[in-house]
Amino acid sequence: FCSPEPVQRPAQLGDRVLIDFAGTIDGKEFEGGSQTLFSVNIGTEVIMSGFCDQFLGKKDGDNFSFKLNLPEDWQNSSLAGKEAEFSCVVYSVSQLNLPEINDDFSKLALHDNMESLRADLANKITENELKTARSVMIEEISDTLIANNKFDVPKVWIENEFKQMLTRLGIKSSLDLNQISAITKLAERSVKRSFLLDKIYEKEESIHISEDELRDLFVQEGLRFKLSSEEVLTQLRNAGRYEGFVAYHQQLKAIDFLLSKSQVESSQ
Repeated sequence: FCSPEPVQRPAQLGDRVLIDFAGTIDGKEFEGGSQTLFSVNIGTEVIMSGFCDQFLGKKDGDNFSFKLNLPEDWQNSSLAGKEAEFSCVVYSVSQLNLPEINDDFSKLALHDNMESLRADLANKITENELKTARSVMIEEISDTLIANNKFDVPKVWIENEFKQMLTRLGIKSSLDLNQISAITKLAERSVKRSFLLDKIYEKEESIHISEDELRDLFVQEGLRFKLSSEEVLTQLRNAGRYEGFVAYHQQLKAIDFLLSKSQVESSQ
């Protein structure tokens, strides 16, 4: 709903930048990695986390390149997590001017008046608050689960998770001892949490994922990337990610089981 106004200055947070970009992996272009006359709003997450922020401080006519790791949910799962280099051209920078907030504005949002728009926004805020509360509860339950189950895990498991965390975070530079220690602790917590959730899933037969539920998960994943469930299954298996996909959703079932128990106990 904002109106763009071209400006002759370096791009700032909240500006819209018109660009061309071409992404390559090992010198070769890949599907979904290139666009022409594409608009990005600095401060948002389009294409992948951190992409739009690369244009902060850029101006008309700039040519530059940068590297980012493709996200784990990239449309072609065989490329997930790989480092890509993006070559970019900046055509224009525009600031986004906010419209006057009145009933005319509410009609742009498909509402009859501001009262209707405010009610809709209030509902969305409530939904976000519920999601935040769920995330907090999951972290609290995870901490309690680990604290109540003292055990050691193989060092190699922690090392593997440490490396995967660096990949997910896109960290390529060397780390100091404090950073290594902090990420190692996070990796150990993640490994223990996954181990305990796996054990809960194995024990509680009532939460096991049925074949119908698994098929639904493939359908939902396909809707995200405009693929059939069969194509999703093929890509996951070809990329060696099928077991990880299933394990992730098994752990979600274990988390929902723990949340339901926590809510029951809280109501008693």
